Amino acid sequence: MELTEHLRYIIHSAKTIAYARDYKYVEPEHLMLALFMDENDLPKLLLERIGLNNPRLIRDFNDCIPRRNGTPTKYGDVPLSSVTTKIIEDAEKEGLALGDDIVGIEYILMALFKSGNPTMRSVFRAYSITMGDLYEKMKEIVPGTSDGAVEKHLPVYEVKDGKWQPWGMEMLLSLRRRLNPVDLIVSGDSFYVPSTNSWIGFDMAKKDWVYEGKTGVKSDFEVFVTWDGKVTAYSDMLKVDVRFTGRDEGYYLADPISDCSFSGIYSANTNNVFRQEFSCRVVRDGRRMLSGIEPGKLIVMRSRCEHDNGHRLVGANYSVLNGFLLHGGFNGKVEMTMCYFFNPTPNDTNLEPKR
Repeated sequence: MELTEHLRYIIHSAKTIAYARDYKYVEPEHLMLALFMDENDLPKLLLERIGLNNPRLIRDFNDCIPRRNGTPTKYGDVPLSSVTTKIIEDAEKEGLALGDDIVGIEYILMALFKSGNPTMRSVFRAYSITMGDLYEKMKEIVPGTSDGAVEKHLPVYEVKDGKWQPWGMEMLLSLRRRLNPVDLIVSGDSFYVPSTNSWIGFDMAKKDWVYEGKTGVKSDFEVFVTWDGKVTAYSDMLKVDVRFTGRDEGYYLADPISDCSFSGIYSANTNNVFRQEFSCRVVRDGRRMLSGIEPGKLIVMRSRCEHDNGHRLVGANYSVLNGFLLHGGFNGKVEMTMCYFFNPTPNDTNLEPKR
C-alpha cells in the first residue's frame, strides 16, 4: 500500500494528537481532527466543498476527544488501532475502485465517512449533516482516473474581466519541491495553560511551559491569557497576548509558499523586521481574531538570541507557527493547540522538516 506524503503527514499529526491526549492508540477521530487542523490548501478545499469548514463544528469535534488521565504513552509507542488500520485499508479500496493505486487524503475522507464512526456521526448530526451525505459528496468530487490522486485534478481559479471563473475551467498538476529539509522539532499538540492573568514562558524545544512542575527550561515566547472562565461558546473574554522579551527576538508575517511542503516556507528571512507582540482573541461564534495579523499568514519567529560584547547578534533559533487554536473548557482550563516547526540548530534558518 502506497500513501501520499501528505497523508503520511496527516497520520503523523493524528499520532501527535493521540499522544498529547494520552491515548494508547490512534483512533479514526484523531485522523479526522488532524484533517480539520491541517493548514494545507487541499484539505481546506475539500472540507469547504462538502460543508465541513464550520468553526463551531470543528471546535465541538475537538471537545469530543478529551484528554485522558491515564499513564502517558511514549510517543513512539502510539500505534494505529485496528479500527484505524481498517480505515486505511478501506481507503485503499476506494482508490482502487477509481483506478488509483496511491492512497491520498481524499480516500481517507471517503473511508472515514463510510465507517459510521460514532464520534463523527454524533457531532455531525448536531449540524444536520449525515455521514452518508458526506460520502456521496466526496464521490462527486473525486475523479475516477488511473493517473493519480485528486491533487492532479484540482481546478485553478482565474480572474477574467474582473470576475472569478467558475469551477472546472482548468486543471493543474503541481509537484511540491524539496530544497533543504532538515531535522526539526515538530508539534501539533494541545497544551493546557497552567495559569491565567500572568506571563508564562513556552519552551518550543521541550514542548512545554517554563513553569513550576513543567519541563520547559528556556522561553521562546511568553503568553498572558485573559479568560472569564466560561466555555468558548459562551465566553465574552478569551484572549491571549504573546510577547518576545529578548533583544532582537520577535516575529514577522509570511505568505505560505505553495511549493513548500508542511511548514509553508523553506527558511526564515533574517532581513525582516521582527516585531515583539501580537494578540489573539476568540469571539463568541468561535472565530479566531488575530490582532494585526492577516488570515492565512504564517508567524515566523526568532528566539534564544545571543549577542557579543558589542551587542551584535551572533546566535538565534528560528521557527514557524502555522496553526493556533484557543479554547476554554468545562474543566476550568484554557487549552492552546499549536502547530509549529522549531529548528534547534542555532543560526540555521531552514524550516522545512524531513519526513
